[in-house]
Amino acid sequence: MTAARPPGLGRPVAYLVVTDGTPVYDKHGERVGVVEHVLADEDLDIFHGLVVHPSAPRPVHPGRPAESPLERRLRHAWDWITGNR
Repeated sequence: MTAARPPGLGRPVAYLVVTDGTPVYDKHGERVGVVEHVLADEDLDIFHGLVVHPSAPRPVHPGRPAESPLERRLRHAWDWITGNR
């Protein structure tokens, strides 16, 4: 049995396009946190799940991206080292 989808959340999307910081809602439409990390093996096309952070995403300052290119590269390197690719 699939829970009814709360109105106004848009269409469902594939795990491949979910990004860190995406809001996460429970089946009643209440925000429960944000995506901290998508757990998947893209080479085998296997979705394992989401790591959800229960608080709001890190504040973004005007004119500054949420994640700098260096932060993004370091995060990808850490994911590679830990096997969370």
